[in-house]
Amino acid sequence: MGIGNLISMPLTLALGRRPIFLISLLMLAMTGRWCAFSTSLTSHIARRNFLSMAAGQSEALAPFIVEEIHFLHERSTKIAWYIGVQ
Repeated sequence: MGIGNLISMPLTLALGRRPIFLISLLMLAMTGRWCAFSTSLTSHIARRNFLSMAAGQSEALAPFIVEEIHFLHERSTKIAWYIGVQ
């Protein structure tokens, strides 16, 4: 997950949060489907590594999106809810 963040966070600053978040969700769906068709443990672990890179991007970007869509006096409550539900 950390390697995905090293790649996605600079891209987020350059391109914006929405395109990177949508790309990571698409990548997460594709790699999850790819894992479903694995035939051996080795291929499944390799595919899960790609899945974790996509999951790391969406995990890191979600709190920033919560901060953007709520007012300043509501942010702490909303982020606490996000972390609690997670």
